[in-house]
Amino acid sequence: MAYQDNYTLIADSTFQVRVKMAAAKAATQILGGAASGSGATVDAKRDALAKAAIIGGAVNGIDMTPTSVADRFIYVLAALGTTNTDEAVDTAIASVWNDLACVELGDAV
Repeated sequence: MAYQDNYTLIADSTFQVRVKMAAAKAATQILGGAASGSGATVDAKRDALAKAAIIGGAVNGIDMTPTSVADRFIYVLAALGTTNTDEAVDTAIASVWNDLACVELGDAV
């Protein structure tokens, strides 16, 4: 996908709604689920992003609102050329969650 196409996707209201709903769904699953098995630091960072996606809060020391979290997902998923379908957006959200939560390789146990 060309950069102009990626940028156009950012402005697509259907894509925006899909990403917002997928982020809220993933956040709810993360907060309501069992520990990831990757360690307390990873879980804390994933949980912080999940809480910020739903009610706002700090992620890696940066105060975020649900809108600012959604905007970050929209930009990242569009930049990656994510197809504008529910399944593709769900998969992409899962694949970048740790990156946007600032999980680092040294965080896992």
